[in-house]
Amino acid sequence: MAPVCMAKSVKNTFITNVLAVVTIGYCVILGVIYAYPSAGDDSAGVPEGSSVASVLAKLPIFIFAFTCHQNMFLTANDLRHRTQKHLDIVIVAAESTAMLLYIPAVIFPYLTYGSSAQANFVLNIDLGYVPVQIGYVALAIGVLCSYTLQVVPTIRSLIVLVTRDKEDQLSTIKRRILFYSVAALCQLAPVATAVAVRSLGVTFSFVGIIGSNTISYIMPSFLFCAMYRKSKLRKDAKYVMSSLLLLLSLVLVPVCIGSLIQQIITGKI
Repeated sequence: MAPVCMAKSVKNTFITNVLAVVTIGYCVILGVIYAYPSAGDDSAGVPEGSSVASVLAKLPIFIFAFTCHQNMFLTANDLRHRTQKHLDIVIVAAESTAMLLYIPAVIFPYLTYGSSAQANFVLNIDLGYVPVQIGYVALAIGVLCSYTLQVVPTIRSLIVLVTRDKEDQLSTIKRRILFYSVAALCQLAPVATAVAVRSLGVTFSFVGIIGSNTISYIMPSFLFCAMYRKSKLRKDAKYVMSSLLLLLSLVLVPVCIGSLIQQIITGKI
């Protein structure tokens, strides 16, 4: 995917998006087909040894699920007749599809494996089954399809930050050097992380509390409050709720990161 990630922008992502949904959907079906609800004796209730710290360490994984909101900008770019009505239809369709895919993926593996369910539940299923082997390949394809959608916007954002949005003032050679350097860094860093990290759950937790929390909660609520802090809307219920969301999101950052580090040090995750 390196050549694709070197593109200046991402367009016409319909095929890769459909392929990603199909491959992830296949893995969800695996979790449902190979589920044995009677096998998970500890699937109901609070797992033994749980604590406030362990719950806070897992909370960012749920926040991570909201990271998909960042793809709304790419989706909007793909729309030919871009109107608020069309965007609303896409949003409702996307959220509904996500619910149909992820709710079974959350419920059925835990019904079968209980607290022993791994962060990637496919690893719990016996690899001796051919459909499961296909699932490993499908999961890899699904990740590759979404990889470009994550890397390309990151490259553009970093370049804007580094140049303070004055990239046009650089010479052609300097622009190319900067672009390819940042692009290489944005691809090598995830590869190094993937090689070094053993637990997918820990990775999702850190990404969830730092990245997803910022993208989905902190920045939207902060921008809303900043835009309307001097207007009559300041006394509105939406403004109050947005302020509370901003406060809660900021508090969660040190609390969840501290709980994660504590769980890692004690060897519980």
